[in-house]
Amino acid sequence: MSAAIRHELLVEGAIEARAYQLSALDHCLSASTLLVLPTGMGKTPIEVIVLAARRRSPGS
Repeated sequence: MSAAIRHELLVEGAIEARAYQLSALDHCLSASTLLVLPTGMGKTPIEVIVLAARRRSPGS
């Protein structure tokens, strides 16, 4: 199952995330994280979402 990611700094519908990516995203947003996933598992979309979220956050 995939979910479309919505964020004011991202093009709507451009990024779809799977459940394990959303779980990794939660961890990345809550603490300093080194994300290790096999090739092709979607590290780049997670990084883009984290960067957009951090850019929006005050003090970042």
